[in-house]
Amino acid sequence: MIVPARFSRVWWVWIVSAGFSCGAVATIVLYLVGALSETHYIWAFLIGAGIGDVVLALWFEAVAPTRVTVGPGERVHVSAPVRDRARVVSGFAADDAGKVRVRGEVWRARCLSWQGQQLSPGQEVRITGRDGLTLLIDIDDQ
Repeated sequence: MIVPARFSRVWWVWIVSAGFSCGAVATIVLYLVGALSETHYIWAFLIGAGIGDVVLALWFEAVAPTRVTVGPGERVHVSAPVRDRARVVSGFAADDAGKVRVRGEVWRARCLSWQGQQLSPGQEVRITGRDGLTLLIDIDDQ
């Protein structure tokens, strides 16, 4: 069984580069103020890197824009449903399923008021809720 990675490569690149930068800055500052002997530079670098990693990781967790908290067996997000607008990307030709773009992300979607009409790419629709990781949409009346 393959378990998906908790964090993406981009996340790790940011964490490692921030840690390296914090370690370098800590070492340079302590060198300039004369607070370190030559044998302690590596320790200053490692401690600064560790602090930078922890601070950035906590910051990333606090501002993660796409955090999904749908647990095993849950079909609906615990907070209020999304009331937003989306644009059709593809699908909706043969049935009520397709893909829409909302806030720069592409989501699977199901149209609640679909009656055989084709929704064209770029058409604006209203998001009325979510079922798991599938958005529920309605055709705009405008």
